[in-house]
Amino acid sequence: MKILPPYFMGTDGPSGTGPMTATSTYAVHLYTLCLQTGGKHVEQYTVWDGPRYGWTDCVRAIRNTTMTYSRVPISRGTIRTAMGLETTTTDVTILNDPSANVGGLPLYEAIRNGALDAAYVRIERVFFNDAEMLTTPEEETYWMGEVAPILIFEGYVSDSAPGLVSSVLTVKSSVERLNTPIPKALMSPTCINQHWDSACALVREGYVVSGHITAVGEANIPANGGGYPAPAPAVMWETTRFRTDLTAADAYFSQGVLTMTSGAASGAMVPVESYTHLNGHLKLGIELPATPAIGDAFTICPGCDRTMGPGGCAKFNNLPNFCGMPFVPLPVTAR
Repeated sequence: MKILPPYFMGTDGPSGTGPMTATSTYAVHLYTLCLQTGGKHVEQYTVWDGPRYGWTDCVRAIRNTTMTYSRVPISRGTIRTAMGLETTTTDVTILNDPSANVGGLPLYEAIRNGALDAAYVRIERVFFNDAEMLTTPEEETYWMGEVAPILIFEGYVSDSAPGLVSSVLTVKSSVERLNTPIPKALMSPTCINQHWDSACALVREGYVVSGHITAVGEANIPANGGGYPAPAPAVMWETTRFRTDLTAADAYFSQGVLTMTSGAASGAMVPVESYTHLNGHLKLGIELPATPAIGDAFTICPGCDRTMGPGGCAKFNNLPNFCGMPFVPLPVTAR
């Protein structure tokens, strides 16, 4: 059975079952995904400072003067249009197909790693009335020429749900970005800057450290009666704990980010919950998508707890750029 595009109109009116002819008009959707980079959001759709991915629900890949849209099992939810400044939301459902990958990782793994957080999504519709579409083999890319697509929705990924069969991206319209507290600088005991942003003034690349895994897992001996039937198991192994060849002081990499650069989990980016100098012990905030092996390489960047203490600006000798207000008295004290 031949798969038809999601929208197909024949010469006699709307039809989804009739044969495609040279006088048919059919429409497909173009989905453009742009990832954020450097910890910054893409402010406008014309500013493409992150990796871009093009997908389409057409029966064949489509390309134009700027990029190629790969055919992927993808669909969208209902889009509601209203007057005024109202935030609208739509869902984009993508089957976990090998053709849908981000950064070399399957889509569901990329979502688990946070690669699609706050990503920019642009949905367009394009109509064709070209006999060449009928004769182009499905395994070849169709050149759409100067046909101008129609923008029907744009926004940012606000939530994502990876699944075994399909993954769902919840996309909110760009109007959502107007929902920003004013004034921007609110009184807070912790620093209001984002780590590595322009106000922080630190350059992330200058603090990235390379390392290797020297042991996988960490032995934990649970107390008897701690929810386990007697006798309690002697050892449990967790894939979130590793020994490494890192030599920094205790807590230096706590709240940082680890990126695997080799091995089965290469490309995965996960938060670091804690770090101790002894044996370069790391505890990750979430599990890696695959169990690494001894000798696998990674890069790690220290985190900041946004305080003036040893876990914050003092760690980076960056107290002049601290933008917190820890000494504002409590209301009870100030009266």
